[in-house]
Amino acid sequence: MAFFSLFSPQRIWDTLVHCRLCRQVTGAVFIAIVLVEGAILIFSVNNFERDRLLEIEREGFAVVRAWLEISGDSPVTLNKMAPMIGGGSVLLSAQVTDEEGKEVAYLSQNSILAPAQETFQASWSPSELGYPYWVSARLDKTEIPAQVTAFIWRIIGLVLLISFFVTIVTMAILERLMLHPIRQMHARMGEAGLDLAHPENHQVTDRRNDELGDMAGAYNQLLGRLSKAFAEIRTQQENLQHHNTQLESDVAERTKELNLVVHDLRREAVERERAEKALDASKSELSSEHLKKLAYTDTLTGLANRDLFMDRCNQVLRQMKRQDVKAAVHLIDLDGFHAINQTYGSQGGDTVLQTVADRLGALVRESDTLARLSADEFAVVQFDIQDSDDASVFAQRITERIREAIDWQDEEIDISCSIGITLLGSEDTSAEDVLHHVALARGRAKEDQGASYHFYAEEMNRQALERQDIERDLKKALQRDELVLFYQPKLDVRNKHVSGMEALVRWNHPERGLLGPGFFIPVAERSPLIIAIGEWVLREACRQAQRWQGEGMGKLKVAVNVSAVQLAESCMVTTVRQVLLETGLAPHLLELEITESAVMENVEDTITVLEELRGLGVSLSIDDFGTGYSSLNYLKRFPVKRIKIDKAFVDEIVDETSEGVIARAVVTMGHSFGMEITAEGVEEEFQHQFLSNLGCDEIQGYLFAKPMAAVDFEDFVKAQAKDAGSAQ
Repeated sequence: MAFFSLFSPQRIWDTLVHCRLCRQVTGAVFIAIVLVEGAILIFSVNNFERDRLLEIEREGFAVVRAWLEISGDSPVTLNKMAPMIGGGSVLLSAQVTDEEGKEVAYLSQNSILAPAQETFQASWSPSELGYPYWVSARLDKTEIPAQVTAFIWRIIGLVLLISFFVTIVTMAILERLMLHPIRQMHARMGEAGLDLAHPENHQVTDRRNDELGDMAGAYNQLLGRLSKAFAEIRTQQENLQHHNTQLESDVAERTKELNLVVHDLRREAVERERAEKALDASKSELSSEHLKKLAYTDTLTGLANRDLFMDRCNQVLRQMKRQDVKAAVHLIDLDGFHAINQTYGSQGGDTVLQTVADRLGALVRESDTLARLSADEFAVVQFDIQDSDDASVFAQRITERIREAIDWQDEEIDISCSIGITLLGSEDTSAEDVLHHVALARGRAKEDQGASYHFYAEEMNRQALERQDIERDLKKALQRDELVLFYQPKLDVRNKHVSGMEALVRWNHPERGLLGPGFFIPVAERSPLIIAIGEWVLREACRQAQRWQGEGMGKLKVAVNVSAVQLAESCMVTTVRQVLLETGLAPHLLELEITESAVMENVEDTITVLEELRGLGVSLSIDDFGTGYSSLNYLKRFPVKRIKIDKAFVDEIVDETSEGVIARAVVTMGHSFGMEITAEGVEEEFQHQFLSNLGCDEIQGYLFAKPMAAVDFEDFVKAQAKDAGSAQ
C-alpha cells in the first residue's frame, strides 16, 4: 500500500505544485521521452510506408507472373487475358515488351469514368520473371496514406502513454528517494535555525547509504560542532560579563579614589600657591588686604574664584531679605572648549579663557560679580535689576560678544557659549541652591545645540527628579523583561508589497502603561542604559525576523535604530556580529538606521565604524535626513545604502499642488549617489502619489500601517499577501 500511495493523484499534484526540482526533472524526462519516441515514430512511419509499398509490389509481381503463366508466353493470349488479369487487382496498367523493346501486350484499368488514384511505378526484368519479357507496371497505392495516418495516430497515442507513465514513475521515485529526505533536512535546518541554543536537538534521524545520507551525516556533524561553539560562546560571554562587571566595579572604585587624590592634590597645590604668594607678599611688606585678594582670585584670568563667588552670592541673598532688590545669576559655559584645547593646545585654550574673561569684564557693572568657577565655566551675579527682561538683555549681550572670533597665531578660533539664568528669590536659601538651579537651566541651553540661554523654572527641577525616577525604573525594566518591540511595515513603491519593517521599542510600564520611546530613550541616552537597551532591541529584532523567515513569511528586512552613544562604543561592530551569529539572520536582512546628527558628531571615527559594519554585510541608512545639516562631501563618503526623508519634509506636501522642494531635492540627490530613498511619516494618499512620481523607493507611515505588535504584524503581512494574490 505504501508503494501505491506514491501514485495517488493528490500526492502527485502536490509534488508538482510545491517542488521546483520535480517540475524541472519530470519536465525534462517528459520532453526527452517525447523527443526519443518522436524520432522512433518518424523512423517507424518510413519503414511502415516502405513495407506497404514492397507488399503492393510483391502483389503486383504475383499478378504479372500469373498473367504470363496463364497466357503461356503467347502475345495474343496475353492481350486477351489482360482484362481478366487487371480487374480487381493492384495492377492498374502494365506494358509487356520483348528483349528488343517491342510491345508484346498492354494491360490497363483506366477509363474516362475511373477515379483519380495514387500510383507508383514498378519494373521487372526477364531474370526476375523467368520469361523473356520486360514488364513496366503502374500499381495502386491509394490506401497507403490512410494506413500510414492510422499508424501514426496509434504510435502517437502509445508515445504519450509511455511518456506519461515513465514521467509518473520517475516523479514517484524522485519523491521517495530524494525529495522526502531533502524536505526532512530542510525542516530540520529551519528548526535548528530557530533554536540556536540547542541545535543538536534537530539532527536528521534518517540514515541512508548514499550521497544524501552522507550529506545528512555531515549536517549532523556540523550541528554538533555548532552546539559546542555556541556553548563555548555562551560560557565566554558569561565570563566576559562577569569580568566586565568586576572591571566596572574596580574602575568605579579606582576612579573615586583617584578623584579624591586629585581633589586633595589640587587643594594642596592651591594652598601651596597661596602660601607662596602670601610669603612673597609678606617679604614685600604687602598689606593683609592684598593677601586676602590673592586668596580669592583666579590666577589665570584675574577674576574672582569660586570661593569668592559663593561668598558674594550668599551676601546678595542676605541683602535681598533686608531690602527690596532683585538679582540674577548667570552661569556661562563655553561650547566645545575641550575640542579647542585638543586642537590648539593648552596655550590656545588659556588665550581663549583670558579673552572671554576680558570680554565679560567689559560687560559687567561695578555692582556685579564676575567669577571663573572651573576650567571653562564663568558666573555673573547681576545685582539690582528690574525684571527678567534685564537678565535676558544682558545674556544676549554676553552671547553676541563671546561669539566674535578670537585671533591666535594667525588663526581665528570660533567659540560660543550656553547660559543658564536664575532669578534669585525667597526659595533660594544658599549659594549651593542657586548653583543647582542655574546648572539645570544651563543644561537645557546645552540641549538646544548651545549658543543660547535658558531661565530656570521649578518645572526643570521637577523634570530632573522625574528623570531620576525614570532611570531607576528603566534599570528594573531590563531585568523584568518589560520592554517590547513593535513593528511598522514598509511598502515597496514599485511592487506594492511589504519590503520590511522598522523595529520600535516600547516600555510596558507596570504603573504608567505602554510608553513610547520619546518618554524614556532621551533619559537612557544620558546613562549607560542605552547600550543595554540598544543591544536588547537589536537581538530581539533579529531573532523575530529570523523566526518569521522560518515560518515562510519571506525575507523581510528589519531596520533597527542606533543611537549616537552606541555608535561611539568600541564594541558596536562586535555586538552586531555576535547577534547575527546567535540569531542566524542573514546580514543583508538587517538595516541599521543612524540619525544624521549622530553621524556628524565625530565624522572620521563614524565613517570607520560604518565601513566595518558594511563589511559585515548589513545595510546602513541615514534617518531623519535633512535635519542634521550634513555636508554633501561627507554624505558621499558615508557607506550608506538608503536615505530616509524626515517626516517634517513630507508634511510640506499639503495637497496635490504642493511642490515638495526639499523632498524632491533629497530624492534626486540620493539617486545620483546610488542610494535608495525611504519617505517616513506618509499619512495622505496624495503624499504617496507625489513621492511615487518622484521615484521614491519605499514609504512608511500611518497611511500604510501604524507600528504594531508582532502577532498583529504577522496577520498584516499575511493579509497583504492574500490581497496581492487575489488581485493577480
